[in-house]
Amino acid sequence: MNLRTIRKRGLALLLAGVMTVGLAPAALATDGTPLESGLLTEPFLQVPGETSVNVVWFTEGDQAPATNQVLLYENGPDQDPTRTIDAETTKLSQARGGKTTEDYNDPTIRRSIWRHEAVVTGLPEYHGAEAEKVPYRVVSDGAQSEIYTLQAQAQEGTPMKILLTSDIQTKNMCAANYEKLYEAIGPVDAVLANGDIIDVPDRAYDWFDADSSFFRVLQGTSDREIGGVEYSGAPLLQNAPLYASIGNHEVMGRYSDTTPLNTQFNDPTTRAYAEDLYDRVNSDDDPTNDVSEADKEQFIQDNSFNTTTWEEVLTLPESDTGDERYYAVTIGDLRVIVLEVARIWRGNSVGSTSKYSEIPGASVDQYGFGQHIFEPIGEGSDQLAFLEEELQSDAFQNAKYKMVMFHWQFHSLGGNQIPAYTDPVASSVTDPVTGEAMTIYDYPLAQDYLANCVEPLLEEYDVDMVFNAHSHLWNRFETDSGMNILETSNNGNTYEAFLDTKSRTSAWPSVFNEGNDRAALAEHWDLSNYVLQGDPYGLAPIFPSVAALPNYEPYLESNTITEFSIFDTATGLVNSYYFDTSDPDSEVVLFDSFALQKDAEDPAPSVPFQDVDQKDWFYGAVQHAEETGLMDGVSEDAFAPEGTTTRAQLVTILHRLEGQPAAGENPFTDVAGGTWYADAVAWAAQNGIVDGVTATTFAPNDPVTREQMAAILYRYAQYKGYDVTASGDLSGYTDAGAIRPYAEAAMAWANGAGLITGVSDTTLQPRGNSTRAQVATILMRFCQKVAE
Repeated sequence: MNLRTIRKRGLALLLAGVMTVGLAPAALATDGTPLESGLLTEPFLQVPGETSVNVVWFTEGDQAPATNQVLLYENGPDQDPTRTIDAETTKLSQARGGKTTEDYNDPTIRRSIWRHEAVVTGLPEYHGAEAEKVPYRVVSDGAQSEIYTLQAQAQEGTPMKILLTSDIQTKNMCAANYEKLYEAIGPVDAVLANGDIIDVPDRAYDWFDADSSFFRVLQGTSDREIGGVEYSGAPLLQNAPLYASIGNHEVMGRYSDTTPLNTQFNDPTTRAYAEDLYDRVNSDDDPTNDVSEADKEQFIQDNSFNTTTWEEVLTLPESDTGDERYYAVTIGDLRVIVLEVARIWRGNSVGSTSKYSEIPGASVDQYGFGQHIFEPIGEGSDQLAFLEEELQSDAFQNAKYKMVMFHWQFHSLGGNQIPAYTDPVASSVTDPVTGEAMTIYDYPLAQDYLANCVEPLLEEYDVDMVFNAHSHLWNRFETDSGMNILETSNNGNTYEAFLDTKSRTSAWPSVFNEGNDRAALAEHWDLSNYVLQGDPYGLAPIFPSVAALPNYEPYLESNTITEFSIFDTATGLVNSYYFDTSDPDSEVVLFDSFALQKDAEDPAPSVPFQDVDQKDWFYGAVQHAEETGLMDGVSEDAFAPEGTTTRAQLVTILHRLEGQPAAGENPFTDVAGGTWYADAVAWAAQNGIVDGVTATTFAPNDPVTREQMAAILYRYAQYKGYDVTASGDLSGYTDAGAIRPYAEAAMAWANGAGLITGVSDTTLQPRGNSTRAQVATILMRFCQKVAE
């Protein structure tokens, strides 16, 4: 192969409005009908300055429109335009694929998509007044947009509502998410899109055509149907500037004119490999080498990875070393540093091109190089130096609010928390299945760049909040210094959370999974590097402060419930909301609110008890107990989570759950008539839910043991006609033999139904007393998992 024959592609065709061609064809919707405006997208706002803002829009056609302009209506939208600004036009160089899912991955379909960008200057300073906004529309030959408003960059002190979003990826619920946001909040003043805004970056369908494409959901032109309800998204980008970060889905792999686009996306290699490949096919020392530096760089990019389309679509602030890939910007009172923290996502199957291995016998030209990082952020990297310089800057230190935004999780309950964010460590083994040599990769947790290099800087320079994404979850953490870490990415779908009932076994090396045919290789991975539950770095998730999530957990993972977060600079609060698409008549619910500033006071949590903290594992259960009225506090401001629960108290809770039905005569001599629990005990005894400790006594004030609680709930479930067929295997618990015969079936059921788990991996403590926190948790699980 001679490099002089490599494909040479122009990056963008600069037209600058000088072409003299006919009227451009109207843009087409996915069903082949023209869009109402005749444009491919509505306009959107980029890089506002002190008295300026850029306006961008797209058209599609064989030729670019001859005239592309922004019209300003400074005397009002009902008056004639006062100014006309010409746009510069470029063509997207790698946008490909058809307009339907049948051909959207076809790289031979070259799309003629034209990007128009006008710089609007001479605007008034913007302090939040409506009079400081200027009505505008865009025109491309005979096509024109609706009239929207634009404004310069918000000045210090300007009240703003800033949308925190990410992980659009043409996912199902995004149109509903933004439509409900718009209904509940109204227009926003800026959008922070934290990566994975599209699925395959060179696939035009993901940007423009799909009913959940990036522009259609964020400009209100979608027609996504969920459960018979059509959602349009919301007109957000037309009136508010967009800032974005790079996630793994903004990065294309090795370029090809023939390989399907989704395959190209999943096929990145490292820059080091591409540079070595270049040296193998052409030498810079060869005197006959006439390859330019630009063509050399294009070759390396084509044979590793690129963000070409993402960079061509968006105009963002730039840094000296990162260009648009990482940068910092001031938005009113907020200073935000945007980093490129992304790497290729691969599966966990050892024996394939995955996180943990190459294919046995593969040559280096077939390598995927594990889950490699796209932009270095470790010690000595340009990006880490940029981060520290920005953190030290007056612009950051003097800002009222200080945020750092990057896509890959920092602290999270998501599955993508493993492996650690570090370079893969390669070694060679003999594959037990094929007998061939195989390269494998390990990821030492102790070498995580985010934990070792980034977090210490964020703490040192008093960052208020880290905005993360990537796992399609809502979850929040707080460090000891008060720095909040928010992931708010369950807007389109979810990939589950992993806390105490689920494990990340689909993310660790597959050799650890039962029955794997390469289990003999397990010794080559250090199991301690792969934390299966919770935050691998030890932080406890924070339960929502305003209202319980439907699952009463400190996270939202749902494919029917969508959530969004808004930072309100006027109040300093970050507010998170959810909407249940399975119940389209339901309200948008504010469920969490916290002060972004470290030293600001958070709103009072919804649970009024001083001895229950939002980081406590049982917070959600206490929330559930209080909301349902099943349990009261021991006083107005105390719950006593470590206190014991008596037999009388448990029976009274079930009596409340049943609606406090009338009861007959009490059979127990130690249950006096007129006591607060007498009716509950009589009702439970009459219906076979409780027995006495003897034929005539109930022992109402004795603490209820774990096996007694299991037996009482088991009988109550039978009384209600619930399914009690679940049965857990208790043989793994060393104290299973201590379960009394009357409770054996009940304990097996309670364990199998997920109500009662071990107090450790090997002990059940069946005769141990149940604390109030444990009782609240078991009752919540009973209501969620058994009482249907």
